[in-house]
Formats: sequence, C-alpha cells, structure tokens
Amino acid sequence: MHSALMDIRVSVESLHKTLNLESVGDIPGFLNVLDSKLLPRTMSDYPLMVAITGGGSSGKSTLFNSLVGSDISLTKARAGLTRRTLAAVNPEVLKQQNFMENLFSTFSELPAPLKSADELASKGPPRYIGCETLPANIVLLDTPDFDTGDSSGLFNRDSAKPILEASDVIIYVFTGTTYNNLANTQFLGSILHDLGSRKIILVYRCYSTLSGEEAEEHAQTVLANIYGSEGSKWCLGIYRMNEENLVAEGRKSATLHPLNTDSPIEQTLGALSPHEVRTAFFNESIAKVYSMASAVRDAAESTRLQLDIYSSAVEIATSWAAADAVRSFPQVALLNRFIDIWNESKHFIIKAPVKIMYWIKNLLHRDQTGEDQLESLKSVFRKDLVESANKLRNQLFAEGFAVKISDNDPNCKQAMENTISLSETDSLQSDKFAIEKTLGGINLRVVQPTQIVSELSGKQNDSWELCLNKISEELQTVMEVSSEFEEKLREIARDFRKTLTFRERLRESVTSILPSLTAFTAITWVIGTGGTAAAGGGFIAYITSMFGMSDLLALIAIPAIPGLDKLHRATLAKLVEPIMSAWLEEKTVAVRVILDKHLSSPFLSSANEFAKQVVSPLKKLEMATETLCKIINEKVGEI
Repeated sequence: MHSALMDIRVSVESLHKTLNLESVGDIPGFLNVLDSKLLPRTMSDYPLMVAITGGGSSGKSTLFNSLVGSDISLTKARAGLTRRTLAAVNPEVLKQQNFMENLFSTFSELPAPLKSADELASKGPPRYIGCETLPANIVLLDTPDFDTGDSSGLFNRDSAKPILEASDVIIYVFTGTTYNNLANTQFLGSILHDLGSRKIILVYRCYSTLSGEEAEEHAQTVLANIYGSEGSKWCLGIYRMNEENLVAEGRKSATLHPLNTDSPIEQTLGALSPHEVRTAFFNESIAKVYSMASAVRDAAESTRLQLDIYSSAVEIATSWAAADAVRSFPQVALLNRFIDIWNESKHFIIKAPVKIMYWIKNLLHRDQTGEDQLESLKSVFRKDLVESANKLRNQLFAEGFAVKISDNDPNCKQAMENTISLSETDSLQSDKFAIEKTLGGINLRVVQPTQIVSELSGKQNDSWELCLNKISEELQTVMEVSSEFEEKLREIARDFRKTLTFRERLRESVTSILPSLTAFTAITWVIGTGGTAAAGGGFIAYITSMFGMSDLLALIAIPAIPGLDKLHRATLAKLVEPIMSAWLEEKTVAVRVILDKHLSSPFLSSANEFAKQVVSPLKKLEMATETLCKIINEKVGEI
C-alpha cells in the first residue's frame, strides 16, 4: 500500500504542476494529507501519535503531566501559555536512529530535545522528552490550544493544526464553559473528517458537584457536534477530571474518572493497537484517496486527449494552409526545365527540319516572355502564401477553430477516435472538441487547451509583418528547381520513353507540343476519390506525405492547345501527371515546413511538450489507482 500511495502522491503532484488541475479540487491539501496522515501510517514501525488538545486553560498540560508522571509541561491559569508542541516518547524507542526526525519528517520543523520548560512558552519547533511509563507504541503530544486569540486571529492554531492532522488519536479536553462551543467542535470535526475519521478520547474538566449523568450528557453533546450520529463509533472513552486547587497549582497530579468505561485512561491508551486503529482509519480514508486520485487521473487523461486532438488539428490546418498556398504555384520554370531534359533525351537518328524550327520558335518565345510570366506567377504565389499564412495565424490564435479532415487518413482517424473517446469520458468537453459532418465533408472542431493559452499568451503581440518578411525571404528557394528534383525529372523522362514504341519515339508527335505547355490552370484540391470523375479534362496529382492529407488530390486541367486531339491529350496527361505529382508533393511539403517554422511550431511544441510530460505520471497514477481499487475490494485486509 505504501508504494501505491507514494506513486499517487508523486504522480498527482507532477500532473497538477504540469496541467494545473485546480478544477479537480484542493490538490495541495490532498498532498498534505497524504504526507502527514497516510504515508507515515503505512510504515510498520510508525507508532501511534496521541495528541492532547483543547481550548485555552482547559487543563491539557495538566493532563499531559499526569500521564507522563512528571511536571514537565507548563501549567498556569493563563490561556495560551503553551506555544509549541511537546512529545513524550518511550526511551527505548528514542534509541532508534533518526526516530524523531522520521516521525516529524512531514513537518517543516524537526523536533529537538527539551532543555527547559520555559522553551514551551515561545513558538518554535517541537520538543521531546523520554518517558519510561509510556508504551513503546505511543507518542504522547501536548499541543498548543487552538482557540486563544482576539479579532486579529488565533495565536496558536497554525502550530496546533498540523500536529492534530497528523495524529492517530485525539484526547480532547473541554470544560463546562466550552463543551457546547461549536467553533471548537467544528474545528476538530474538520480535522477528524477531512480524509478518514479517527478515534477520540474525551476528558471533561468539571466541578465535582456535577453529576455523572450530566457530565456524560455534556460529553455526548461534544461527540454529536464533532461526529454527528456516529460519535459512539469513534469514541474510545469518556473521562472526567474534577476541579481541584492543588491540581490547578501544579502541586498534585490530576485524577481521571471513567464515565462510560471501566478502564483507566492509562489502560485505554496501553491497549491501543496501531494496526486496529489504522485499519479503521484506512477503511474510510482509502476510498477517499481513490476518489481523488481517480478524479485527477480522469482530468489528466481528458487534458492529454485535448492536447493530442488540438495538436492534430494544428497539423492538419498547417497542411491545408500549405496546399492553399501552392494552388497557383509557378510551374513555368519546372516545365521549361523538363522540356530541356526531354530534348536532351531525344532519339538521335531522326529530327525533322520542321520540328527543329518548331522547337527554335518556341524556345525563342520562351526567352522573350518566360521571365515576365515567371515574375507575374511569383507575385500571385506570394499573394496566395500571405493569404494562407494570415488564415492559419487567425486560426491558431482563435479561441477555437474547425478544420476539414478525411476519414481515410490514419492521422485524421486517430484524431476522430480521440475526440469520440473524449466525449465519452468527459462530457463537458463534447461541445468544445467535436466531429461535425457537413455537406462539404467532415470537420474537426477544437478549442485551445488552457495550457496552450497560458503558455503562448504573449505570442500574438509579436510582429506579424516581421514574420511575413521572414516567410517571403524563403520563397526563392522554394520556387527553384533543385538538382535533386532535376534528377527526378530525368527519371520520369526515361520511364516515359520506355513506354513509347520505336515509331512513337521517332515521330515525337505528342511531346513536340510540350513547349506550348507553359502553365496549367489553377489547382483544385479534393480529399478522397470524389474528384476522379471531374478530372476528365486534365489529370490528377496525388499528394501523400502531408499530415492528415494522405488522400489529397490535385485536379489539374490541361489548357487548350491547337492541334491537340483527345488521344494526344491523354498521352500528354500521362506524361505530365508524375511531374506535377512530384512537384506539388515537394512544394507543398516545403511550404508547410516554412509555415510550421514561423507559425505552427510554438503551438505544436507547447502541446506536445505538455502531452509528453503527462504520459509517465499518468501511467503511474493509473497503475496505483488499480492497486488501491484491489485493496478496497479486499476491505483493506493488511496495511
């Protein structure tokens, strides 16, 4: 159990630190309870901590001195005299190495041996003494009162509260004037019930003239105010401590008289079994720990799914922005270079004079008009890229956005599955992360996870004009035909020539028209196979390497060319299709890299980093909660 609770403690703290899971509940308070109440109690050699507590001048220190058999703790008729905790421990236990340090390890201040009783009158770390009359399995604590103060605050409560929270058994000392003090009993109730209820012993300091029936009736009122109707279940005994002047003056030990038991308080304390006391506590507290741990686990898993879905949406939005940017991508340089490569690979035996003149004419025409046409197309491409970048930026900085997805793409399928899983496990997110089927296809709708909002809150103020300038600086490299791509064009030319008959190679009937093919019409992007039929007047280029767009098609029409019949048009489409597919594949990826570098990267990095930090502690928490569930089903058999 200790290992499972420790895993819960570490993983919950890690997940809360990473994801800020305030909506789950008071996680810092939960961690404090684990540290001070549960984890120490799962150690086999951890003794029972029995704390004497009560209001000012109730007789706490008098009772402490009586139980240890020595006038150690301060006793005077002044409220709030004891300002720090005093622990009494069996000397044999104190011989254990670092025992007191380990016992108080969950507190910010470690204890030290008591040198003088006067030390107890000032605030500070706990003090301890050896006491041979105490059983080895008990540490007896005299704590500062918790109700002394004025309108400015209660002086000792911050010192008393953590000790009481860490104690296994409480001895509550009250008087005739405080037995029905709701503020005191509510404070104790909040401590005794915050995770699992614990045992209590009541000591009623009253006048000897008060009858036993009246004394027990007052005590039952105290129990009811602390525990409700289950007071008797948690009460180990009720005792009365009669008012005596000699006791008040510190010249006589207090005598306790049992009210609802035959056992003296020393016998009641000596009979306490750490296993039995803690089993009762654990039976009630472990279920609450499991509930909180499960809530943290579910919230963390929900956030992980949100981050994964959002990350996929950003990736897909970036892919769409890249595709939109190249819908009018300059193709002149590409086609001119392919014509040159094709001519280099022509059969050397026959070249008709007419064809030579035709090529010369077209080459001269290309020299005269190609440069102007290229610059014009570059300008159009630059405009398309800026529009796509602006649209993507608006999406990324919006509170939420929708992006078109394909149910055939593996990445889109994963995003859809995550969205469905999120809606099933966290219904509060179903209106924020959703799959929407429309006439135009399937949309994935997302919102920015709160972690991304916090992480990138200042990014929107960065200079957008400067960012666009950086994007524009990289355009020239994108538009060039690289040496690697030229080799691909040569491979396409060789492969296509292999499909021609010897007669077709000599005639060059179709390919002689290539110089007139200076550009295609604008590209139409289609996801899936819906555009196949629409490509009758041209051809389809397939783009397979874009995230979320493995079935993206580019529908490209071949422009009208004089003398090009249906058969030759089909042959030309067969030749140009692999060129444009490879070209668009390379350029969409290149543009996507630019958009990712200058726009999407911070959003993706942030989301992926948060998700990465969640994986390990979430897995550990899942395993620990499974272990707790088994323990609960076994009714906490062994601690």
